[in-house]
Amino acid sequence: MFIDFHVHTMYSYDACISIDEIRQRWKKKHIICAITDHNTTKAWERLKEASIPFIPGEEIETQQGEVIGLFLNEEIRKGLDFYEVKDLVKEQDGILYAPHPFDVLRKGLAKANEKLIKECDVIEVVNGRTWNPYWNIRARVFAKNHGIAKAGGSDAHLPWEIGKVVVKTQGDVDEIEKSNLIKLLSKSTIKYNLFPPPLPFIGRVVRWIKNKRKGGKDVP
Repeated sequence: MFIDFHVHTMYSYDACISIDEIRQRWKKKHIICAITDHNTTKAWERLKEASIPFIPGEEIETQQGEVIGLFLNEEIRKGLDFYEVKDLVKEQDGILYAPHPFDVLRKGLAKANEKLIKECDVIEVVNGRTWNPYWNIRARVFAKNHGIAKAGGSDAHLPWEIGKVVVKTQGDVDEIEKSNLIKLLSKSTIKYNLFPPPLPFIGRVVRWIKNKRKGGKDVP
């Protein structure tokens, strides 16, 4: 089984992946996606209606940087203090996941304080959109030194990016439960292909134009 822990759909302001494209990746490559749209959970209902297995998540912009909540039940608004978001995730019995923590070009938690990363249950040690390999290496070393579970995600904003980074586990879709996730990760391996480097701006513009020409199919 393969899990991509960091995927954005068209419900993120900067992404272009449709619900149907999530379905295709599941059917063709058996990749289960953690849907982590920016500050919204609007895609969840569509995915449930389509009977697509997924991990309900959200990438939340806190005052100190971005953090992902996994296995959430409801949306958490942006702009709160990190510790307030942490409490809200835990109230939902969710898992706190640190995305691209050392990527200086994005809103990783290390920009504010590395101590915040220690508060997370899982650290993203491979991010598919991190340009400098050193930032991923720093995350891996940090996770190892502090005994924190490791995972990876494509950070996909475009369809062909899904699965660029996956976690390979020995379980099946029925075993992806919040109570079992840390145990699964301890026995998993991260597989990735980070080349060629992403061209997010150009790619999003091209995708947007194609989508408009098709009549706006799957646009929320």
